[in-house]
Amino acid sequence: MRAGGALSFALYLYERAVFRKPAIPQREKPAEQPWSPLQLAIVCMIAAYFAALCQLLLKSQWGMFQHLPGAFGTWQLWGIVLLFILTDVVMEVFRQRALRDFPALYVVPIISAMLLIGSIVMGGVCFGEFEVLSRGEGGGFAASVVMCVIGVAVLSSGGGKKGAKIAEEGGEGGGEGGFS
Repeated sequence: MRAGGALSFALYLYERAVFRKPAIPQREKPAEQPWSPLQLAIVCMIAAYFAALCQLLLKSQWGMFQHLPGAFGTWQLWGIVLLFILTDVVMEVFRQRALRDFPALYVVPIISAMLLIGSIVMGGVCFGEFEVLSRGEGGGFAASVVMCVIGVAVLSSGGGKKGAKIAEEGGEGGGEGGFS
């Protein structure tokens, strides 16, 4: 857990140092792509990490609720609640930043896939769920993670130009037009 938090903080600092760009006014749209894929990946991975951490805290909190009403008097329950609120705020800040700076066509699937993978891995490590897997099941899990990442990359890049054009025109997929 501690290494994951340090890694996400290091990625954030790297992203801030390398990809610092001037603010773009809301009404102006730059002609070229003002962001790099690496910057997109870093911001989305940080948002997904904190979202997965929120899921882990919710799972921990649910375990505490089995001991109600006595659990309300313990510091552990209130510590988990406070950590959940702080983690949720940080996650939402990075998710909204990603949606502000990058096309939603890329942000939503990347965060969703990384959230899925991160919550499974965190739950498996913290609650010992990987200990019961055989080698074949572990290999299948690793293959499914690779397929998930490849699938998101293919889907995001395949519809990029078409989806961005539709969004700019205000059609399906975002923009001012909403649903048509």
